[in-house]
Amino acid sequence: MKNYVLALAVFAAVPAQAGDLWLDINGFSQHSKDTYWYLGKKHKYNESNPGLGLTYRANKWLDFSAGFYENSYYHTTVYGAVRIGYEIALGDVVISPGLQSGFATGYEKTPVSSGLLRPFVFPSLRIAYRNIGVTIGYFPKITQPDIVAISIITMQVNIELGKQNQEKAHE
Repeated sequence: MKNYVLALAVFAAVPAQAGDLWLDINGFSQHSKDTYWYLGKKHKYNESNPGLGLTYRANKWLDFSAGFYENSYYHTTVYGAVRIGYEIALGDVVISPGLQSGFATGYEKTPVSSGLLRPFVFPSLRIAYRNIGVTIGYFPKITQPDIVAISIITMQVNIELGKQNQEKAHE
């Protein structure tokens, strides 16, 4: 765990030329089924997914994220992602639908049976009020041989660490 926190600290120390830096507090997920079978045993999905991440918002439509959390199979996942979306400002509220894509670890010895890096793509919705927000992601049903299809909703709290863009600093 110390290695993941250290990696996030290094990521946060990289000076940004423009954009915003946000702390992501990974929280929980909701699965369409409560249990799954793996190696002949029935298991309950983990819906408590604590972890931390950082998101660098380059502009209104592009974010870069990295972080870690405890996944649905009780393994530590480290992820890196790019999110393409668009911000719609309604006063102090910003709504941002988007599509997130990247790679995650921690799914090698699970029913998903991926390699070291598992690619992912999913739609997400971020709603923020001033410097705090919530991001909700939706993983559609996964259909693979020997896996019962499930869909997943995830939630993450976002806290702005600082505005880097001079124009925003003067608002």
